[in-house]
Amino acid sequence: TVVVDADPVSVTWSMGDGSQVVCDGPGTAYDPAIPAAAQTPSCSHTYTRSSASQTHEAYTVSVSVRWHATWRVTGAPGGGDLGMIDRTTTLSVRVGEVEAINSPTG
Repeated sequence: TVVVDADPVSVTWSMGDGSQVVCDGPGTAYDPAIPAAAQTPSCSHTYTRSSASQTHEAYTVSVSVRWHATWRVTGAPGGGDLGMIDRTTTLSVRVGEVEAINSPTG
């Protein structure tokens, strides 16, 4: 039996609005059981403009994940480091409304 383990080392997001966000590890997954305001992401981005003026009214976002992979064998000699492996994909993100929140300063 051969087993390959791949662990996310970093994630780089190109947000489609000119911003880039780099996260260590995979980041914190969104938990649908927790209200949106109570989520505590380890890596995030806030859009400041609607995507209405973009092609197809959506931002084109690309995400690149850098994985560190190793392999091992059960029942025979072998295994080792496969190094870093990068994978990239793109997706469309629609931002329908952007609100400003004013709060008093003290």
